[in-house]
Amino acid sequence: MLKFNDSLVAPLRDHKWLTAAIAEVTQQDISRVRERLFLEHLHFPHEIPAYFSARNLTPFVYNEDMVRFYEETDSFLFELSVWNRSARKCAMREWILRNLRKNGIESGKILICGDGIGVDSFYFVRHGYDVTSFEVSRLGVAMAKKLFSDWGGKIVISHSLGVLPEQSFDAILCLDVLEHLPDPIAAVRENTQLLRPGGLFIFSSPFYLVAEKWSTHLDANRKFSGRIRVFEEAGNMKHVDGTFLQCPIVFQKVGAKPMLHMLPTKRLFLWYGAGWLRVFGRFPQIMPPFVLRDFRRDKQIRSFVSDFAKETEKNLDISLKV
Repeated sequence: MLKFNDSLVAPLRDHKWLTAAIAEVTQQDISRVRERLFLEHLHFPHEIPAYFSARNLTPFVYNEDMVRFYEETDSFLFELSVWNRSARKCAMREWILRNLRKNGIESGKILICGDGIGVDSFYFVRHGYDVTSFEVSRLGVAMAKKLFSDWGGKIVISHSLGVLPEQSFDAILCLDVLEHLPDPIAAVRENTQLLRPGGLFIFSSPFYLVAEKWSTHLDANRKFSGRIRVFEEAGNMKHVDGTFLQCPIVFQKVGAKPMLHMLPTKRLFLWYGAGWLRVFGRFPQIMPPFVLRDFRRDKQIRSFVSDFAKETEKNLDISLKV
């Protein structure tokens, strides 16, 4: 039996709860939700590119169709359910928790921007943090409220950053959000106004991942791939940590004494990774095949595909070797 990653939170391990919760929030028949979830697991990411293709929408460009998509669709509920179940996303959550604790933020106030269905908020609440979630999607907020109502925990959900007090958060997480925004720099600037001096701003944004499967990633944002100084300047921050390909990357807001220190060897390692990200941003066709291969091999996602097969008791004609 597969041993799940520890950061795969309980609601996502509960197949029946997840299916029923999406059905309740979207007011769809549960069998239809089960079918859509199955296809999303099998062909991840599936729902959003299928939506764009069926309606002949222009991908990678922020326009009226894109705005309408965000207002009307429930496709991202399915994509976020699978993404948050993946080993890659679970590892990112664990890395962030270790980094917060390593840098002395073992509790305190965290703002999570664009948390979607509330999974990251739930994870950090369970680890003792005071979490505020900023989310504008009606269905995303509904899912987050359902999650916390059924599984317990306290969270504040804000629909606007403007109502939050400045310099009030110890850390801000912005995971897989900036690549969707028409002005990522303005978003970073607005976010970091809410961060106390010395606080950490942690984000992960695959700006380079502009391909058929990621229709809502904006082509205009590829220029930010691997760019560290532009974010330092936007938020009055210093780059202090991260992973090789910035999944995630960590900045500290200037003003703390002393500031965090990064060893020269680690800095060189991360700048080398940033150089590769610049290449990927310039040639966006490089990375998507490798990312998709990782998802196809993800044991946690494949385990849930098997669960679907058992649950529905169907003889699946679709090959799992995709």
